[in-house]
Amino acid sequence: RDLWYEFVEKDKRDKPILEGEPERSYQYATELFDPPMEPFQTKVKGRGLKAKRDIPTGELIFKATNNTVIFSHGHTWRKFLFAINERHGEDKPLDDPTTCDVLVWSWIQRLVKDGPLVIVADFDNGSLLNEGRDEDGWELPNVRCGKEGDKICHMEYYATKDIKEGDELLCDYRGFAMINSWPAMGL
Repeated sequence: RDLWYEFVEKDKRDKPILEGEPERSYQYATELFDPPMEPFQTKVKGRGLKAKRDIPTGELIFKATNNTVIFSHGHTWRKFLFAINERHGEDKPLDDPTTCDVLVWSWIQRLVKDGPLVIVADFDNGSLLNEGRDEDGWELPNVRCGKEGDKICHMEYYATKDIKEGDELLCDYRGFAMINSWPAMGL
């Protein structure tokens, strides 16, 4: 996250934000949250999240915190990826693994109904939430973004059923991520 702070300050120096223009990148929230989940290595999918205790239906499992950042411009997000990759300087190796992680852990969504598209990136364990779907060949999701009946994801994720300690947490990304919207962000 420190690199992101440095990046935002440099971005503002290089191209000051004009009056009336939105921030090109900002933290979604400032509060902290201790989620009832922990990272683990899955057998097939790589990294994931599992319940560190029993979680009842409807409980808040994860929410956007000071580690969730928003990019309102695709170009700014792209510049941030380059900044991650090149952060060690010309005489040191590029940071391809971290750059790739941030690329994969970013998604596009609207934060308000009919609002502008933004790119969201979590710089904490929330980025390890794997996908589940109610379709053949997938494990069923047990987490959703928003409460039952919400029409838009408000960056809060709830248990859709009782989850036992050690169960993997899975969410259908299609409930919030606009997977085919990268061209609309200029990417």
